[in-house]
Amino acid sequence: MFKSGFVEGITEDPNRLNWAGNGPRPLSWAAWYPADKTVETTEKLDGPQEYAYFNMGQIAENASISDEKQKWPLVLLSHGTGGSVQGMGWLARLLAEQGFIVLGVNHHGNTSKEPYLAEGFMTGWERTADLSAILDQADDLPVICGRVDHDRVFACGFSFGGSTVIGLVGAITNQLQFVRWLESGGMPGDGPREFPNLGDEFPRLMGESKVFRNSMKRHSRSYLDKRVKAVVALAPGPPVRGYTAKSLKKISVPIKIMTGEADEEAPFESCSVWLNQHNSTFELISLGKDVGHYTLVGVATDLCRENDSRLSDDLPGVDRVEVLNRIAKETAEFFDGFVEEKKSGWLNWLR
Repeated sequence: MFKSGFVEGITEDPNRLNWAGNGPRPLSWAAWYPADKTVETTEKLDGPQEYAYFNMGQIAENASISDEKQKWPLVLLSHGTGGSVQGMGWLARLLAEQGFIVLGVNHHGNTSKEPYLAEGFMTGWERTADLSAILDQADDLPVICGRVDHDRVFACGFSFGGSTVIGLVGAITNQLQFVRWLESGGMPGDGPREFPNLGDEFPRLMGESKVFRNSMKRHSRSYLDKRVKAVVALAPGPPVRGYTAKSLKKISVPIKIMTGEADEEAPFESCSVWLNQHNSTFELISLGKDVGHYTLVGVATDLCRENDSRLSDDLPGVDRVEVLNRIAKETAEFFDGFVEEKKSGWLNWLR
């Protein structure tokens, strides 16, 4: 086991505009990585103490990456709607301790690290493009530059992030299909808890925002990134219901889905089971009948417990830390399996 290093920064995607249309799309990023076992660590929250809702655990900020290996496997990480990649630090840290570089992006307009924008909540394909864009730049980022094994790139996401990473391996969106599902009673309300009147914003944005209109024209494109070798989707959210059956059936990249059966935000049956029904090769794991959506957001701070019990409280009998440790262990084993499979295949070819 390693210690977890941590570094964060801001770059941009020169190929896309920000939602204001006055500059490149920002890519606020964070990376966790294997650091030497001897480095000193301190407890790290997902933001300033007076605002932080989640604790990512013990990390070593700006520590050097371990020289035990020259190249390390990489996991692209996508946060849930309205959240942050730092909020997923519990998982990133645990994966870094097991020998992975974890690189995530705060999705512009759909992250707590900046003001919410309706267009950021409606355009999941732009989130998928964020991950490919930051992967393009991985060898230019501080600390991890030149240390990524590009033959061993994986992706993991939670909630909206879970659907985001499935787009990386070939799922294609049909927005009309998604809207019809919502109108048929697929999910109550007009939007997520972070943006409850989201549905009312669409006509305004189509009329006022050229950037949004251009993004909508791209919704049905493929955002397949062949560099990604396997995917873990944690409680993949309702946007998966916009993915076409044809595109899901064609996916050959291994996918592991893990969801609690008490999930009300990304219901087990209508999201995770539905995905499995469209491609039986997707491995579907129940995390337990009483595990809810927000069990997976991480270890809550006192501030979170005081202000939002929905994020911090679990059903009786659910041990959040135990669930999170199980997710990290199974995710690492899943990705490690493809590393070993690749080595074995090469050796078999030589024989």
